[in-house]
Amino acid sequence: LDSAMRMLSKVGRSTRATATRRSVLELCMALVGSEDEGFVGKYATHMLAVANSARNAPSQEDGEPVPVPLLATELMEKMEAKVGSGVFLPAFMDVQQRQQQRKQDRKRKLAVEAVTQPRAAA
Repeated sequence: LDSAMRMLSKVGRSTRATATRRSVLELCMALVGSEDEGFVGKYATHMLAVANSARNAPSQEDGEPVPVPLLATELMEKMEAKVGSGVFLPAFMDVQQRQQQRKQDRKRKLAVEAVTQPRAAA
């Protein structure tokens, strides 16, 4: 189950397809609704990683019932209600720090590439 949740998180974070991201968010919502507090707490970082990146996704595609960012916010609210702030907030902070670190690493890599290989970076 650990590897399945990691894979689900990776798919939900990396996809640009709104339908796929929506499906992953809906699955996470179902898990939060049906599983106990221990399960949700154990896999909070995986589900929060999907929700946090979905909050920054494009707002809405034609014909979709609920915008993905709104669905992500709803998931986060349900998770916090289920496990409490004591579990939710540290997991959320961890997710935000990891995503910020990845963003800084990408920027640093591009800056180094621009200096070392200016033609490729242009």
